[in-house]
Amino acid sequence: MFINPPKNYKKLTEDDNPQDMGYDVLEFKYPGEWCVLHSNGRTCKLESKNGIIKSDKCNLKFDLVGHYWKFRKKYRFTYFDVITIDGSNFTESPLFERRTSFAPYVRNRQIPNWVFPSSPTKISKWNELWRYKVLSPHMGVSFPGLVFKKNSSKYGKDWAVLNKTI
Repeated sequence: MFINPPKNYKKLTEDDNPQDMGYDVLEFKYPGEWCVLHSNGRTCKLESKNGIIKSDKCNLKFDLVGHYWKFRKKYRFTYFDVITIDGSNFTESPLFERRTSFAPYVRNRQIPNWVFPSSPTKISKWNELWRYKVLSPHMGVSFPGLVFKKNSSKYGKDWAVLNKTI
């Protein structure tokens, strides 16, 4: 069940101030391949536009979207949004609610050990992270940009991207 990445985002420039634009959190834009992690309560399958990349056991039902990428010589899936949990559709729920609802499963490690949440950060740190972790490689990772979201936004809505250009 592949889900294409949302395309309705705002493109920002370095001159824009996402904090003044009402965004609440930021995340790194991860390198790697856009994927969907789908679990039916027995197995989970990581799927890209080219098909299934990885399969594992999982006893929880969910759908997550994120990037599959290499970090410190190991592949990992970093998800940044929750689509469904236990058969309930969360796409119309606010971002804050989607993350809060999935957090107990993460804390209890009910997801495979190669699956990690993104690290949302306060919007007030956007300029610092842009300058010191995106424009220059950080810990061997070259992040391609930053993603800005509102806690009240529904899946795929009210978000913006600041991309690094080389």
